[in-house]
Amino acid sequence: MPYTILIVDDDKRIRDGLTRHIEWERIGFYEPLHASGGFEALELCQRTPVDVIITDIKMAGMSGLDFAERMMRFRKQTIMIILSGFGDFEYAKTAMKFGIRHYLTKPTDLTQLTSVLEETASELDSRLRQTESLKAMEERYREAIDLFAEQFLLRLAHGLADSPEAVHASVREYRLTLPYSSYALASLASADHAALAQQMRRIRRRCALWRETSDLSCYPFVHQEEERIYLLLNYDDRETALQALRQLRERSEQPQRERADLAISGPVAQLSDISLCFNQLRHWPGAAGPMQVGGFADYAEHENERPEPVYPAAEEKRLVLAMSSGDTERAALCLERIFAELHAQQAHPEKYREYFVKLFFAMERAVAELKSDIHRILGERIYPTQKAQEFRQAGPMLEWLQRACAECTEYLTSHSLSYTQKFVEHIKSYIEKHYMEDISLHSVSAAVHLSPTYVSKIFKKATGRNFIDYLTSVRMEMAKAMLGNVNNKVYEIASNVGYQSTKHFSQVFKGNTGMTPTEYRDKIHWSKESGH
Repeated sequence: MPYTILIVDDDKRIRDGLTRHIEWERIGFYEPLHASGGFEALELCQRTPVDVIITDIKMAGMSGLDFAERMMRFRKQTIMIILSGFGDFEYAKTAMKFGIRHYLTKPTDLTQLTSVLEETASELDSRLRQTESLKAMEERYREAIDLFAEQFLLRLAHGLADSPEAVHASVREYRLTLPYSSYALASLASADHAALAQQMRRIRRRCALWRETSDLSCYPFVHQEEERIYLLLNYDDRETALQALRQLRERSEQPQRERADLAISGPVAQLSDISLCFNQLRHWPGAAGPMQVGGFADYAEHENERPEPVYPAAEEKRLVLAMSSGDTERAALCLERIFAELHAQQAHPEKYREYFVKLFFAMERAVAELKSDIHRILGERIYPTQKAQEFRQAGPMLEWLQRACAECTEYLTSHSLSYTQKFVEHIKSYIEKHYMEDISLHSVSAAVHLSPTYVSKIFKKATGRNFIDYLTSVRMEMAKAMLGNVNNKVYEIASNVGYQSTKHFSQVFKGNTGMTPTEYRDKIHWSKESGH
């Protein structure tokens, strides 16, 4: 690949002579561009990328060194060759400071210059190979990430995700951009199964374009067994997604009668619930077998046929509270009321499954408060979305939840006392080691990885004292011990027990002992002297 070279010299004879007497094409360059000075050269380089510049050092208006300095500011990768009538080493040092490695003196030795240019072309070839190698590596890396992302989405569609937190972690890992509030799945099946891979490549490009140019984020993945392409859609306006899918189908290169059938599920608000969309597309009861080739189905239209139940967040809180207090019967009644409401509203089976997943995660959070694992308690690894698909009736689903809830509640009851004792002792130990620091309920809660509300509740239940009262009592006892040494200043003691203000320390001390620190010191000093 020939490279672009620019000769900068205010002497036209030198420019023309160099152009005429060097075999540019043989050594890997196009015929040189010319500029008569630094300003003209800078303007030309802003319009045209230049790989190599040969410049005189002494020119009117702007010297070659000044030109080189400015050039290096905005195009450091350009290779500069200085021609100079000066043999002064100071010029060479200045040139090297700007990253210029080739400094030739006039009159120019064409053999030497040709050798330098051949060396420069070889360096540019090496750069190009390195750049192409890096691009190839980046492309392979992107392809690998895309493949892992598609496998993740397929697992997500099958309900094989652990939790919403695990889903979010995978989204970050696979660099999926999902900024909008609603999710859905689209299903695309080609009549020509042999062209599935080619169709997938085309759809990948289309989805990448949508992500860059529209308010729609879209990622495709293939279900090989079904020979069907699914598209994860993330949007704020559903009409945007519908319009994009229609365009995708209309721009198909296949004849109208052979175009893929296309369907889009109803929306969900959480990515972790996308398996509900997947099952809707595969098992929607209103669909009379496979869709006709060339059809377009929007299953969200069917959702208007029945009222949408609102998830009972308040009932979920009562469930968690019942579990925490060890009330197995009340927890079972909470679950029963939730399912009774679904039955009363004639909810679709997918809504039951959605509630199952959310209730399972609620129980998991309740158990996690005791640093325990619900999967270990139940004796098996549970994928809630996948588990929900095993039930064909609401009754067995409710019974499974009640049984799991009872096991978790019994575990909480049997372990809460010993856990609470260890937990409170851990907090007390932390306070006794850090009382001299600026600690608070929030900082201690962060240290033990629990919420301040939960720490406060457990601490008060176990000790009968508020957290701040216990912290203050520890600080006051340490302050009393320090006051026994007359060499300890009150302001030093205040700082040593965690108070930034001596005045505030004195107020708290008097509130606890009925005396100021000085009065307390005088009292214990008098007691020692009098033998009392």
